[in-house]
Amino acid sequence: MIIVIKDFAKNALSEKAGTMLREKILQAYTTNQSENIVLDFNEINLFATMFFNASIGYLIQENKDEILEKIKVENISPLGEKTLSHSIANAKFINEKHDRGMIEKIIINTIGEA
Repeated sequence: MIIVIKDFAKNALSEKAGTMLREKILQAYTTNQSENIVLDFNEINLFATMFFNASIGYLIQENKDEILEKIKVENISPLGEKTLSHSIANAKFINEKHDRGMIEKIIINTIGEA
């Protein structure tokens, strides 16, 4: 199955668009678990880790390895690849090295002090 990002988002910047992508990935996987899920970033030029955190990062943190193995990325720019890699590294770091609750408390305390 191919998920064309430009069909539902003008860019890959927002958490909302990332959540929409996550829902499409989960739906595609539920529909046919044996098929690869291709994410087509053709004509998408703007990227933010927030977008990937809400989609791919979420799947990593929820240990959805069976879904992640099916995902292939196409037509993504070098900036998009770098942003995606950064989001993946962060999600893996959180899962492997730290308690998620502790990190959430740090974020809340930091934001609260601003």
